[in-house]
Amino acid sequence: MRSRSSLYIWISVFFCALTLVFFLLYELDIISTLNLYLTLTYIAYFVGLALFFNAGSLRFNGKVVSSKICLAFATILVIVAMVALIYGFATGIIELWIF
Repeated sequence: MRSRSSLYIWISVFFCALTLVFFLLYELDIISTLNLYLTLTYIAYFVGLALFFNAGSLRFNGKVVSSKICLAFATILVIVAMVALIYGFATGIIELWIF
């Protein structure tokens, strides 16, 4: 039971690290096509995924109320990221094919 909780924590840390990686990619201008809107979309998505796995860890530790709150925030963030991605494609802020 403890190993599954620690697995959820490590996966959550991985997604938090991906959040920091995309922030650094934008700030250091390593990827020229990565604009602020796309960076914020990635950050919202990866933070939402990290919160999903954090909610799983909280559930295994018996913290049901905290797990539900964390899951609610995670769901909201992932939905916001998906809507932002669709809006970005529709308005041309995010380009699908860049040549």
